[in-house]
Amino acid sequence: MRSRLVWQDKQERTFVLALEAGEEIVAALGEFAASCDLAGAELSAQGAFERATIGTFDQRRQEYRAIELVRPELVSLVGELLRPEAGRPRLHLHAVLDLGGRRRGGHLLRAIVRSGLELTVVEPPLVLRHRQRPDNRLALVDPIV
Repeated sequence: MRSRLVWQDKQERTFVLALEAGEEIVAALGEFAASCDLAGAELSAQGAFERATIGTFDQRRQEYRAIELVRPELVSLVGELLRPEAGRPRLHLHAVLDLGGRRRGGHLLRAIVRSGLELTVVEPPLVLRHRQRPDNRLALVDPIV
């Protein structure tokens, strides 16, 4: 992975990343976030994958149902990087993938880059925190925190 800081002021940083064929996006982003000491960030990307695993969350079972896809093109990827009070950064990525005119979407759990992938990573001035809700056990943004 190659990266470059393209903009910075006292409260915000913007990076552009380029992943090469064969790199796994979730692992690469986790390593990048740790190396730059990102407190939190918003992500977007474009490119294509050799293989990808997306998941849809089953509320009843409280787990992801994994769907494996082969050679999908990335139509859209948005997400956030969250850093808990202690520990490694956690990624929350949503992707829409195209398979010859058929689209599938969900949480991006794992993906191997096919020919290349370009990402924009923006660390905002205010990092919002997530709080797990007791009613549905989902960690959602709490604008008060």
